Formats: sequence, structure tokens, C-alpha cells
Amino acid sequence: MFLLTPTMLGSLIAGAALWLLFWYGVNHVDSIPYLNQYLSRKVVVDWIKNNPQTALLMTEGVNLLLHGVSSAGAVFFNSGGTLVNAACIFGLVPIQKFVSDAIYKMRAGRASDQKEVA
Repeated sequence: MFLLTPTMLGSLIAGAALWLLFWYGVNHVDSIPYLNQYLSRKVVVDWIKNNPQTALLMTEGVNLLLHGVSSAGAVFFNSGGTLVNAACIFGLVPIQKFVSDAIYKMRAGRASDQKEVA
């Protein structure tokens, strides 16, 4: 039998919220002072798109190193993070890449149409 207590549910939501903040930071890395000198959103997203399994293993390693598995709350905290990480790495990043590529192609097509008219 599985019993989900309010404490465990709170840990699950807290883990998800922590990793949502991380992914928000990844999407806004271009506006983070000092860090934007070394990284850009495009570089990070392209790397994650090309190495999704490694990205998931890295986030899970950080998750386990920071929170461990010593209590039920820690396990649920890690589980919330795992759900968010998997959704972002295998869902959000590819969708964002697809949309940004489509927008780039549309803009490139519109620019070539304007050159033909002129």
C-alpha cells in the first residue's frame, strides 16, 4: 500500500519547483551578468538537444548529491526534480528548438522575398 502524506506531497512539489527555477535560469542565461560572457542560451539548448541522456544523468547526479535518499521526503524531492528534468530535457528543449528553427526559416524566407521585390 502506498500512502502519500502532505509532507511527501510538499517535498514532491518543492523538488519540482527547484528544478523549474533551474530551467527558467537556463532559458534566461543570456540575461545573467557574468555568466552570459561564457554561455548563451543557444549553446546550452543545442548541447542538451545533442546529449539528452547525459543532461539527464548530470541533473540526476546533482539531485542525488544535494538531497540524497536518506528519508522519504528526500526521495520525493528527488522524484519531483526527476519528473521536471525529464519533461524539460525530452519535451521542452526539443519543442523550443523546433519552434526557433521554424521561426528562423520563416524570417529567412521573408527576407529573401523582400529582396526579390526590391
